[in-house]
Amino acid sequence: MDLSAGVEELQRVADYRKARNMLRAFGGASLLFGALNTAHGISILSEHPLNIVLVMIGGLQLLVGLWNVTVPTGAGIVVDGLVFLVVGGWNIFVTVVNMQAGAAEGPQFAVFGVMQIGYGIYRIASYGRFTRELSHQPPPEDVKQLDVLIKDLKKANVKKAEDVITFQTSAFFGGTKQWRGRLAGGAALFVNQRGHDVLVAHKDDVDISTTGKVLLGKTLKAKFHIGKEKLTGLIPPGSFAKYEEWKDTESQTDAEPAGEEY
Repeated sequence: MDLSAGVEELQRVADYRKARNMLRAFGGASLLFGALNTAHGISILSEHPLNIVLVMIGGLQLLVGLWNVTVPTGAGIVVDGLVFLVVGGWNIFVTVVNMQAGAAEGPQFAVFGVMQIGYGIYRIASYGRFTRELSHQPPPEDVKQLDVLIKDLKKANVKKAEDVITFQTSAFFGGTKQWRGRLAGGAALFVNQRGHDVLVAHKDDVDISTTGKVLLGKTLKAKFHIGKEKLTGLIPPGSFAKYEEWKDTESQTDAEPAGEEY
């Protein structure tokens, strides 16, 4: 299998797939919290008529969640962010009012509200990226084809498959991400363990360099340049050996037959 003929298109499909799945996940979370806030607001409505606001917020979350699950668009991430701003502002307002009334509860809900506002701003700032990635809507069969490639890669036996490697990288918010890669002729496909992040690149755009061994064990510290992505992490010696062999092997391309000499 050689993916080199469709690297750019496959990456666009991967970006669309990730943005769509993320928005659907956000929508699912909004549906859950919307249902909880609506039920809670109704249960405490008799305590104070102002709690109708919480019921309204819950209803808004339900609508936004349904939107993002059924029709993921760049606008959906903005509305989702605005809802976070409203929820965060509500939590801050309620905390201040309750503390002025002598309630025993501390400012933890206000702190949580500030975090929600920050997250809402982050969501709104992501509008450009989501719009760009969702603007290229591939045919459903292309997405299904990528799903099959990802499924096959995740099921592959790393020890037995000569074209499959594994490694881990540092995650942005801490922790690590586990990756698998298929070194397919003149290109490579890389998928993280959860299947959300997918990178596709030509062989010349893939560079893995080692920077030494870990203190204990044989695992190698490494830097990964895959297309435009630059990552750091660890790679097993066996996987690095497969990568080196792949890089040293010329891609099999269909060459035009040379004309006869006279």
